[in-house]
Amino acid sequence: SELSAEEIETIMSIWNDGDWEPQITKTAYDYLFEFSGNSIRYVSELGLFNDPVNSRHLYVTEEQRVLINSFLE
Repeated sequence: SELSAEEIETIMSIWNDGDWEPQITKTAYDYLFEFSGNSIRYVSELGLFNDPVNSRHLYVTEEQRVLINSFLE
């Protein structure tokens, strides 16, 4: 399903405020967010974003994970 502009904005703000760590994890992902020539992989069970282009990953809070997953249902 397509995300609304508001949902996309929420996810982008989580990315922008997030404490990204170096390297990507080898975890299998179940969602792919594509924008501006970048593809961010998302593991909904873990609340984990992998950004291969910039070689970094981000674990979101449990509250953020539940919110993001509700957008994807």
